[in-house]
Amino acid sequence: MKLIIDCIVCGDSSLLHLQPKPNTKLQQMFISTMTHFLDPDGNIAKEMHKEGREHASFLALIVDAATKDYPPSNKSTEIRCLTKKCTGSIDIAVDTKEEEIRWHCTKCDEGGKILGWQGTKWDNRK
Repeated sequence: MKLIIDCIVCGDSSLLHLQPKPNTKLQQMFISTMTHFLDPDGNIAKEMHKEGREHASFLALIVDAATKDYPPSNKSTEIRCLTKKCTGSIDIAVDTKEEEIRWHCTKCDEGGKILGWQGTKWDNRK
């Protein structure tokens, strides 16, 4: 299966090859690079459309929560899911080997991973 995904920030497309396991439902997963949402000063870019800024703010909350206590551990947060009509909250985990933050909604199973978060203003490991 091949998917073309348009970036919600700049519209660039990339090709992803997905191979779901047999007899499993393919879940949507966001793979986001935090620095892609930032201006040269490290702030969330104001030039993005509303959905892009909302997604970037959501990611910033996750990075902030994930890096408050280091070394990291799996944790539940009070961050609300970004999916419309979902009342779930976000669970997070930091994979130190891959240097990514993984997140997952407790109700709708939407989830993703965040790359490029290191050194941003939301990285509390400093």
